[in-house]
Amino acid sequence: MTSFPLIRTRLSNERLMTALLSVLILYNLPRWIARPADVGSALLLLLFGLVLDTAVNYFRFHRPLCAVSAAITVFIQYTLSPGAPVWGELLALMAALLFGKHIWGGAGKNPINPAMVGLLILGLLFQVKMPVFIASYWLLPAIVLSLPFMAFRPFAALGMMSGMTAALLLHQNLTWAGLVSYGVVLWSCLVITDPVTTTAKPPEGFVIGILAGFAPLAAGDSTAAMALAVLVTNSLSAAADHLSSRTGMPVHLKFKKRRQILFSRENTAYHDMSGDAPPAGIAADMPADMMADEILRRIGRSKVFGFGGAAFPTEQKIRTVMNAKASEKHLIVNGAECDPGLIHDKWLLTHRSDAIMQGIEWLRRCVPFATITVAAKNIAGLAFSPPVRLRRVPDYYPAGAEKILIRNILRMNLDYNVIPAAEGILVLNVQTVFSIYEAVSLNRPADSRLITLADMNANTGRVMRVRLGSKVQDVMEKAGTAGIFIGGGIMNARIADADAVVGETVNFLAAGRYPKYIESLQCSRCGLCSAVCPARLPVRELAFFVDEGKPERAMRFHPEQCLSCGSCSYVCLAGKNLAAKVAELKKQQSLPPAP
Repeated sequence: MTSFPLIRTRLSNERLMTALLSVLILYNLPRWIARPADVGSALLLLLFGLVLDTAVNYFRFHRPLCAVSAAITVFIQYTLSPGAPVWGELLALMAALLFGKHIWGGAGKNPINPAMVGLLILGLLFQVKMPVFIASYWLLPAIVLSLPFMAFRPFAALGMMSGMTAALLLHQNLTWAGLVSYGVVLWSCLVITDPVTTTAKPPEGFVIGILAGFAPLAAGDSTAAMALAVLVTNSLSAAADHLSSRTGMPVHLKFKKRRQILFSRENTAYHDMSGDAPPAGIAADMPADMMADEILRRIGRSKVFGFGGAAFPTEQKIRTVMNAKASEKHLIVNGAECDPGLIHDKWLLTHRSDAIMQGIEWLRRCVPFATITVAAKNIAGLAFSPPVRLRRVPDYYPAGAEKILIRNILRMNLDYNVIPAAEGILVLNVQTVFSIYEAVSLNRPADSRLITLADMNANTGRVMRVRLGSKVQDVMEKAGTAGIFIGGGIMNARIADADAVVGETVNFLAAGRYPKYIESLQCSRCGLCSAVCPARLPVRELAFFVDEGKPERAMRFHPEQCLSCGSCSYVCLAGKNLAAKVAELKKQQSLPPAP
């Protein structure tokens, strides 16, 4: 069943394009103050552009699409071509939208900047010259508000800014007035940063930006030359992206997501709905000198599994570590509570530390660990006795993923196809260690588990212990909450059907509103999905091949490395559930070949 983050970023392509449009309007305020009649021509162009774009979209897709991108095309062309007649602007705008945008497939698919197509035509027809602005302090708000848009293509933006600055220096016009009047910030922050048409790859983007900024300005003041330079660099960007499979982001963005469920270890409610009797103490048949074979036998008999989400048999995992040839072996108790919607792991660390310590002791009798670490994002108020060490891990998502946790704790980088247990590293969720304590010390089977039950509307949560196999609807009714979501956490949820039960991989039940996911046609190629991917996958390319029905072409990008964290879906400005598309690839990859 398709899973998704239960929450979504409030940003979207439409909101960002609206912000960009507002900045472009600010650039025109001095012009409109000097010549109020130009407001009418701007409105005429805007109306024409919106009507044309909407009509073409309706003809192609039989439904209206957001036309904010067309408005941006209108205002970039209008802002950079002062003095051109209105009829010429209308003609150029028609060419921009039809030949610069829709002939390629529409917004998000055009490899060249549509506004530059119109600007090139205007520059050739009417000899539009730079500079385009009269240096004025009225332009400062627009300039300052332009700077954040560098974030989309920072290297291309820095390259173009450097190139234009160098050209102005060559012409001995490197002054504040020169920088403003030539629109260096506008070109560098609002034109070359168009993520649809400019590569995100750092070296290529920087070189392309320098060429686009320096060559035409060094040769003269032709606006047509500047537009042509951008169009050429757009083509070079497309070639760079096609020839290289590298992700365009130079560094992985550590994805911080604020904790959604209010949590205080002093007042978090705990409810035991498992029907189990309270622990009566250490089992009478437990020898004080119990050896590894008996410990493992009890763990296997109780069917202890990985409570973090994998549900892998714990006995088998421990035996793999015991048989590993590593010179040093390590135990990491994962209490990092990776998902920002979970609270029950921290509750266990706070309220059942003695039991967890006993579980660790049973593990020590099986494996002579060189280090034993309890990892958590918030270690305030926690205490464990030596040789257990307590370590705070970085508060970003998904810092609790197994290999990311190993990297943070042990400073070891394991390849995606390496099994940590085979390398002598045992990573167990804190609830798994608690279950080991119950299995060995109390002879209790692993037939119940702790979960987080969240009310997303009230932004509250509580810790519940429920029996495995319990119907989700029954649990929610007993808890007095009408819930519809189930899954591994707030970032990996799905709609619970009428027969859904609490299984081994379920950590989270919630009531809330369904997040808005749409299969938008207008991917802006911003690259955020790849930037937040902890596996550094080119997510957009993977999703594209799924949409095109060409999954075999996606396999060269190794979708099996996906951690299923859902980060890409959360940040997607087009509102797509990208994680579900990559999961589809992983599923197809695991299927046996057709006979």
